[in-house]
Amino acid sequence: MIRIDRFSVPMKRVVTAAIIALALSLPGWVILLFYGKTATLTCTHIEPGQVNCSLQPTWYRLLPLGEPQLVTGIQRAYVDENCDDGECSYRIGLRTARFVVLMNPSTSGWSGGSQLKQETVDRINAFVDSGEGTLIAHDTFDPLETLVVLAISFPWIVLMTGVAIWVSGKSSWR
Repeated sequence: MIRIDRFSVPMKRVVTAAIIALALSLPGWVILLFYGKTATLTCTHIEPGQVNCSLQPTWYRLLPLGEPQLVTGIQRAYVDENCDDGECSYRIGLRTARFVVLMNPSTSGWSGGSQLKQETVDRINAFVDSGEGTLIAHDTFDPLETLVVLAISFPWIVLMTGVAIWVSGKSSWR
């Protein structure tokens, strides 16, 4: 039994509430995790014509996810477009002498916001052409998409946690 002031709650109820809350809120957490993946690109000029970058996957630009990937010899960045049934998605690619690297490989980089992605590509290409300095760029995500994801995920998580607490408090568990 857990004692809080004058109330006691059987441990079975607490564990049951936690398990139910996790199971019911899991779709909200998955959506939040999946759509929050982005990438931070940090580039420096090693010598004229030689740009080396570190590509770090992040969650909403707050938490690093995994180890950064070293990308050497970036020549150009570009926006790739994929349209299906009138809906278009975009991603940023980084072209080197030997291969292409997606800026956000964890989600294949596809999302809305072509203008934001084009602005990022323009910054990367201007940096490559400049021949000097350091660049920090982010695989941008559409702010509207982000708000929709948050508007769906958080209420779902809170609602399902409340349902779990309610279900575990039913008299049949006593």
